[in-house]
Amino acid sequence: QDVPVPTVEDASLEIVLVADSSKIVHPIGIALDPMGRLLAIESHTHFPPENYQGRKHDRILALSDQDGDGSLETVETFFEGTKHTMDICVHFDGSVYVATRNEILRLEDRDKDGRAEVKQQIAFLETKGSYPHNGLSGLHVDFDGNLSFGMGENLGVAYRLRGSDGTTIADEAEGGNVFWCTADGEKLRRVATGFWNPFGNCFDSAGRLFCVDNDPDASPPCRLLHVVPSGDYGYQ
Repeated sequence: QDVPVPTVEDASLEIVLVADSSKIVHPIGIALDPMGRLLAIESHTHFPPENYQGRKHDRILALSDQDGDGSLETVETFFEGTKHTMDICVHFDGSVYVATRNEILRLEDRDKDGRAEVKQQIAFLETKGSYPHNGLSGLHVDFDGNLSFGMGENLGVAYRLRGSDGTTIADEAEGGNVFWCTADGEKLRRVATGFWNPFGNCFDSAGRLFCVDNDPDASPPCRLLHVVPSGDYGYQ
């Protein structure tokens, strides 16, 4: 049977094309920086086809509208060199967090030349799990400037997640997790568990954490979850 699809109309919202494939290929994560540029992950390493002629590493492009015509015609490389790059977010201070399958980096453009020249490792995932998109992802900065992030179910393989101060969480087969740490990667702790792949995290205006739990072993539906501290969301 046909099921009616609910629609929401809002005159203040408009969808327009600002950049196409002539500017960027495989964009999988976006964020706005303090200068109003659109930072976008250009993925080249997530299951590339055989004899792929693209780049050997992913990069982050900075797209901007210099002439004010509504199109992002200026494209610059903000950072390049990671593999299996999964997510990006911007801190209040302008630094940029990037998640790959196995690490979270904090990037800074201290000389203001438009490119990140400072790289700090915030967290590192030690594991034999290697599937590209069930590792680290789901970056979001809370109201206090600290970082929350997700980790997928990692194929149930044992892992050790290490923060920048050496704090380590080790486990296996418990499903995906949502973690918290300071902006510098210290005081790492697990917030909740039992997810599949908590790709998208965000806080609402009341400070409640939500996540999009994706790809439940090819058995939809995916879930939008309110993440409660110490919660277990039923991974099996």
